Amino acid sequence: MADNTLGGDITLEVNTVSGDFPEIDLIGFVDNFYAPDANELDNTVHQDNGYLDDPPLYPNGFGYTSLQSTDTDIAIDSLTVNQSYTDISNNQSIRINPPGTEFDNTDSEAVDYSTRVAEVNINVRLSRYPVGENPQSATPRFGYNGQILQSQTLTADLNAVQRNEIGEVLVRSFTGSDTASGSTFAEGGQQSNGTLITRARVPEFIKQSGQRVVSSERLRWINDPEN
Repeated sequence: MADNTLGGDITLEVNTVSGDFPEIDLIGFVDNFYAPDANELDNTVHQDNGYLDDPPLYPNGFGYTSLQSTDTDIAIDSLTVNQSYTDISNNQSIRINPPGTEFDNTDSEAVDYSTRVAEVNINVRLSRYPVGENPQSATPRFGYNGQILQSQTLTADLNAVQRNEIGEVLVRSFTGSDTASGSTFAEGGQQSNGTLITRARVPEFIKQSGQRVVSSERLRWINDPEN
């Protein structure tokens, strides 16, 4: 085992002791940053004229990579992350910021927010595969593929009851394009168990198919005993 920390050329010399040239199973380069200890590398072929299990060609859970952050014009109430990978069986992970929660060996997760969030960032950790199955007829028999993130879709829930920077409560609701088509909209507000809490009249209209409707309220409480 030789170190090549500075890069450049390496010369390998094989010397014989008794005059018989030794049998060499494998000569290769291994990145010590992620490879197992050299003393633990497989040195026995799986069968006569077979192959070695090591060294793997890709790291086993190689840190986290930060994807481009996503900003929203308004705060979101929840976030769903849907991703597509070539494999998620071994040490793959998603970290959603905020809140910084990590999810292992999955391609779809969701988080809820109770505070104002208008920027999200996704980190991914990739690894190698296969491990312990589907061996190839070559060295290494396992860990010969690296996981690849193929796509990512972020879906945010914009319905929210949140407080802004000056203490006002922001209430926001979205009616989707495939909901309540043909219904007449004349007023909006909040209700709880049939009891009307707030009410606001709007110019009457009939919701068309494919149309989205946004409703929002801004509430402020004033603690003034003289008024």
